[in-house]
Amino acid sequence: MDLYEKGISTSNMSKVFSLAGLRLGWIGPSHVIAECIKHRDYTTISCGLVDDVLAVHALKNYDKILKRNRKIIKDNRVILDAWIQEEPSFSYVKPRAGTTALLKYDFSYSSEEFCVGLFKANGAFLTP
Repeated sequence: MDLYEKGISTSNMSKVFSLAGLRLGWIGPSHVIAECIKHRDYTTISCGLVDDVLAVHALKNYDKILKRNRKIIKDNRVILDAWIQEEPSFSYVKPRAGTTALLKYDFSYSSEEFCVGLFKANGAFLTP
């Protein structure tokens, strides 16, 4: 691990570990901490002891969790690929890594109208 006098490092366990809302990290030195306290927001949420315990447990089981999550991603990508091939109004650039795909559609209405309609029809959430 490298240390740097101006370093700030905070992160979360949301995506890779499927632990949404679990945060951990460190901030230093003291004058940086004092400045962060003045502008406290979503990015400077304090970590509690439970967060630390859960993060340590997840990190100790890193290989198992990653294997599980990679399988889910792989299986879901196959489902998405098959669906895209059957839907002529949709296309996308297949992600080479990660879990986010940006779909393009060929409809005359806005993406917001599409997403709201989809949610009302079957409860599926997409971002316009």
